[in-house]
Amino acid sequence: MSDTFRYYDGDLPLLVSVPHDGRQIPDEVRERMTQSGLDIPDTDWHVAKLYDFVRDMGVKLLVADYSRYVIDLNRSADDESLASANEDEVDTIGEEDLAELKTDGETPKVVQFERKADSYKVIRGDNLWNISGKEKIYNDPFQWLKIYSANREQISNPDVIEIDQVFVIPRTPALNEHWVSRGESLSKIAAQRYSNPFEWTRIYEANKTILESPDLVHPHTILIIPKKNKKKDAVPVNM
Repeated sequence: MSDTFRYYDGDLPLLVSVPHDGRQIPDEVRERMTQSGLDIPDTDWHVAKLYDFVRDMGVKLLVADYSRYVIDLNRSADDESLASANEDEVDTIGEEDLAELKTDGETPKVVQFERKADSYKVIRGDNLWNISGKEKIYNDPFQWLKIYSANREQISNPDVIEIDQVFVIPRTPALNEHWVSRGESLSKIAAQRYSNPFEWTRIYEANKTILESPDLVHPHTILIIPKKNKKKDAVPVNM
């Protein structure tokens, strides 16, 4: 099941969509939003609970988990509204509303679900340090950990790379990634992502091939963040 939405199948040829009840906001979007934006005022609060009964009727149900400020399930990939009514009659988020959501005044348009990246082919004399320091890469050798993290499947030892290897050069994080900043720890990241610092073990298990120790997380490391555990429905117990 997607982190973006929840889909509950049913037997009837009817789908009920709840696109604007989501409240989740990825860290890379949240950190650029104003407090008024973080209050997500234009949200259809608890509508998903209101329509949860349709599942018992065999009706298909689609519920957004991410806020409409991040992704709107009522819109197609080309950002055209899927509403059939006159646009003036439809409750939509206007440009003037979106402009207030980001602290730098920019209007959010597209959230990057996949990591945006370039590529680099290794030449003789290269190492991760000098590749990262190249002007067209990061112009900063200390960011070599980004390259190592993003290419963990083909770099077993960061001190040993081979000529003609082609590395991914990440530019923006994907939604399932966390780019470590100075002063962060696995427990702090777990608190941000899962609202529970004790979930740090899940992050460590998903990234232990590139981490020397769970107590030592270097800046510029790209961590894979496992999906949240879905709550299971309670099973009645006869007393």
